Amino acid sequence: MMKMIYKPLSADPENYYVNYEMRPNIRRVGEFSLDENCNFLNKQRTAARYLREIYGYTNFLQKPLSLKEGYFTWIPFKRGEQLPQIQRWIIETASKGQNLNEVTDAKIVTDRAILVNVAISPYFLDKDGLKIVCQKYNGVIFMKEFETYKKKRTESDIMKDAEKKVLVYGGNKFQQLISKPENEDTDNSEQVNGHVQFCAVFNADFEGIKVLYRAQINCLTPDGREYLEAKTQKCNIGGGPHFARKALKWWIQAYLTTAHKLVLGIRNESHSLCKTHFLDINRMLEFGSTWDVNVCFVFLRKFLRTVRDIMSHLMDNYVLIIECKPYNYEFTFEVLEEKNNRAKEYAFIEQDLKKHFQSY
Repeated sequence: MMKMIYKPLSADPENYYVNYEMRPNIRRVGEFSLDENCNFLNKQRTAARYLREIYGYTNFLQKPLSLKEGYFTWIPFKRGEQLPQIQRWIIETASKGQNLNEVTDAKIVTDRAILVNVAISPYFLDKDGLKIVCQKYNGVIFMKEFETYKKKRTESDIMKDAEKKVLVYGGNKFQQLISKPENEDTDNSEQVNGHVQFCAVFNADFEGIKVLYRAQINCLTPDGREYLEAKTQKCNIGGGPHFARKALKWWIQAYLTTAHKLVLGIRNESHSLCKTHFLDINRMLEFGSTWDVNVCFVFLRKFLRTVRDIMSHLMDNYVLIIECKPYNYEFTFEVLEEKNNRAKEYAFIEQDLKKHFQSY
């Protein structure tokens, strides 16, 4: 087979201004939990956490709470586990031999993190670059992010830098502090185990391109009716050189999980929680003088359409590698044939999923 050449896709925002509002229609289609060993639990809300009512409004704490407590017992989340999780959910949801297209009701299956990273590309070029790999099975495209060489170096540096590692831990600790399991109470000494997760599955329609994706849910409202986002910020809302990027990312993350509220924890120099804000997520739009969420969604739709069009001509065992170099607008596309050794290295669709749907 001749090597196929595909035109790069530019994320330059000037190409994506339109005179209408572009927002994907989103609906929740499922939930699941993971236990302390990262095992899939079909008991949907086993690992769900609910906001403590005291944090349902903006408040000053009586005294700062340490976001470093329990740091040395922390079990970080395993990166790269997101897509296997949704594949497991698909298997658990379907009857053996059922049509995969019917179960997913989508052309593309992925993770919210990938959608967010692609969506913000027009305004915030990734310093580590992006590498996204696509495979197809029974007409459904699976999309997974792989670490670039620079991303691996960055992650390694974070794990070696005690201050940065504490910062990552503090965000996880904050989510734990403000929430609790249903009908239980916990204290500040509770271990942070990144393997334990509550996730939801959504179907988004980008003007005819349906995408099925998973997202980890930080916590729910006390009555369990709504999802909430929980984040931390140093010193004050809007502070620091990177807040505009955070605001855009947080808004898109929330939109893709139908969350309307953000619990924002303000921390001090000593990594202690000093205050919490309970905000409407649209408050983040106030910090959007340098970006436009409409452009983000128009570009994301273009990206998904390009992936769909390329993959429609490929056989199931072929691999599509999409790369965007650090600080670059340009996404490039490379197809690897089944017999290519690199294709085997990037293969990620679970054998259990293939067996489950093999009659189709």
